[in-house]
Amino acid sequence: MGLHSRMNRPSVIGMTMVVLALLAAGWVRTIEPTIISAPESEGEALPILEPMQLLRVGGEERLAELDILVDLNRRVAFADTRLDLLDLDGCPPLGDWIRGPRGLAFEQTVAALSRGSRTEALAALALVFQLARTTEWAPGVFGGAQAPERLGGLLSVWLDRWGEDAMDDAQLYEPTLAAVLLYGHVMNVAFKSGMFETSVVSRERAQANLTRYAGEQGERRSALGIALNTRFPGALASAVTDGDLSGFTRETELIFPELNGECGQ
Repeated sequence: MGLHSRMNRPSVIGMTMVVLALLAAGWVRTIEPTIISAPESEGEALPILEPMQLLRVGGEERLAELDILVDLNRRVAFADTRLDLLDLDGCPPLGDWIRGPRGLAFEQTVAALSRGSRTEALAALALVFQLARTTEWAPGVFGGAQAPERLGGLLSVWLDRWGEDAMDDAQLYEPTLAAVLLYGHVMNVAFKSGMFETSVVSRERAQANLTRYAGEQGERRSALGIALNTRFPGALASAVTDGDLSGFTRETELIFPELNGECGQ
């Protein structure tokens, strides 16, 4: 009897250890990985140095660097579009400009570039940021949500194509986070589209898109969602849970103060 008891004791201990190991493994799987910084480039993987400069004030001066990197089939359209943006003066209303022939060409060029290479994707995003910087899309007291919604639509289409893939790309990582930041801010402007009313539809659309970008499924997030939560934790959490986009506006005002819908005035 004693011998039999001694023989069973190791098996009981072993079974206990197995159960504990399984529980620990399950717990580890619920822990989200943390993305702190952009992935490192390798060799010739980063043809555009300092890509974030293309999105900032003065970035229009570097747009010509991209001409040679754009596919021949899209190069002329890209060059024409960037020159059209350089010709903008007086902060014209975005809605009026984009409905004209140059605006329609702009949308077609951005769409074509977004379907191309990662460098062309950066070129497309740089054009959108330049448009946001040189046109008026803040609704004002009696305005509506149409102009910021139009700008938000350009950003959301780009993010649908590149958002998640960019998290493994040293060239697109930071610009993509900037694109999400601007998207949340623009849609917050659309939500507050007048003194006497708000655009609930704009807020709900933004909340749905940001939730999708974050990849919220139980306790798992997309790589883009993890990066956003690391960089802008309060802004993302409030947007996803409550539809509160004000955190994105606060962050944009700090990083891109000139992107206020009034050409920085």
